[in-house]
Amino acid sequence: RQGSRLGTVPSGQPRPGGLPARRTGAANLFRAMNRDSPASLRLRPATIEDARLLHKWVNALDSLGQKNKTCELIPWPVHKRWLEARVDDSGCLMEIVEFEGDPAGQVRLELKTGGHHVDIYVIPEQRGRGIAHVALQDVLSRVSDRPLIAEVRRDNAASLRLFLGLGFRETGQELDLVTLKLEE
Repeated sequence: RQGSRLGTVPSGQPRPGGLPARRTGAANLFRAMNRDSPASLRLRPATIEDARLLHKWVNALDSLGQKNKTCELIPWPVHKRWLEARVDDSGCLMEIVEFEGDPAGQVRLELKTGGHHVDIYVIPEQRGRGIAHVALQDVLSRVSDRPLIAEVRRDNAASLRLFLGLGFRETGQELDLVTLKLEE
């Protein structure tokens, strides 16, 4: 397995599940939003070669503190099997966000019951620069299927602002989770 099947569909042709084959110019959008910054932002398909990096991120304390399904460290073999299944799944779009040439986070849309569920993570040292907004906006612009669903912890003000700012609407709350949907 060399990686995901994201690049196997000709440009402009949707993949099964409404997920796109190609990425658009997030770097240009990022520069336009931050004219004083020479920085570049790029999204690329995640591959099995990213397994160690993604494993480090999922087990980072800040990441574990925001999870809604687990708060324990994820063992390497479990993570590796999970990632292998995702990179081979046509209903999953997973991309690595690179900022100034270095990995800065990941965006994942995964087809589940009710729609595509959104997951995003930006490393702490890159937060506050608009990276999550631009990366997620880029991905959302390439996905035709709706609804898109995000579950965010109520105390995660930055993520709530991110999703609400991109047009998601709050559709429910359960315990400490807020469910947001983008339906248009």
